[in-house]
Amino acid sequence: MAEPLKSVDYEVFGTVQGYTEGEAKKKGLVGWVKNTSKGTVIGQVQGPEEKVNSI
Repeated sequence: MAEPLKSVDYEVFGTVQGYTEGEAKKKGLVGWVKNTSKGTVIGQVQGPEEKVNSI
């Protein structure tokens, strides 16, 4: 049986793009991250529900 997949859009405050991207890669997740002009980071992460929830 396949694991349920999950997709989450998010926005966080602070310059954490590198950290967020690194953690997602370690867990085998896919998606994207981007620093905004407001000083926040927006992104999307996708993968097995349990791994996405751990981010």
